Order: sequence, then structure tokens, then C-alpha cells
Amino acid sequence: MVELTKLVLSEMIQGNEGRILMLGSLAAFQPIPVIASYCGTKAFVTNYTHSLINKLRDTKVTDTLLVPEETNTAGASDSKANHMESADDPRHVAQRDYEAMIKGEHRPYGSTKVKLMVDVGQIILNEIITDVTRRLIEKAQLIVDF
Repeated sequence: MVELTKLVLSEMIQGNEGRILMLGSLAAFQPIPVIASYCGTKAFVTNYTHSLINKLRDTKVTDTLLVPEETNTAGASDSKANHMESADDPRHVAQRDYEAMIKGEHRPYGSTKVKLMVDVGQIILNEIITDVTRRLIEKAQLIVDF
């Protein structure tokens, strides 16, 4: 992701136009011990994107961070997450977030639920969130980490 961004960003800035789309996750905003690698990776994506949004603020180049709800994707096909009743259709997510990127939105939230989860995650102490999310993930048997 960083290498790909480096390959195109200079030309976008010189031409003063372009769109960058990054795929984040709710997991970036809450430490979850049983999927620590995934959370850490998505936290990096989130921080990297926020840094670029700030860096690009005086240009017409935009960076959009997607933070979708649970989504039924091929990547989740072996996971119980792919069978969650509340999971979103990937076509719907892609269309909605593509439109947000074209509009130049930086952090489109797919729903009020996502916005609340992100905002609450910024407020509540990490220790509390870590304990609660660990219990939720273990209960759902979504453990995919080491």
C-alpha cells in the first residue's frame, strides 16, 4: 500500500488532481487481542491515511479511508464473519464508498453504527475496549490470529 501510494502520489500532487482509496476497518479503532495482527495492520492503514489527508489538504488530491461494517466478502469466506446476519453486501459497500471517494470525502461511514463505534472507540479507555472486544470475538469464535 505504501509503495503503491509512493508510485502515484508525486504525479497526482504535481497535476493537482487524483483520488486515493484506502480500506480500513473498525478493528483499527479497538484493540482486539485475538486478532492483534489484523487490528495492528488496519491501525497502520488508518494512521497512514489520516497523515496523507493532512498532507494533501492544500491540493485537489484526496485520500478516502473506508471503514465498512461487517461485509460478506470472498476473503471472509472461511470465517464465521462471512455468515453474520448483519453483514453488508460487498457491491453495496463498494458503490457507496466509491461515490464517497469521487465526492472527495475523507472518512465516509457506512452507517451511524460505524460512526458511533469509531467515536466511542476514541473516547473509552483502551483497557475497557480491549476486554469487551476480546470477549465478543471469542464468543463469536472469530479467532484468526496466532
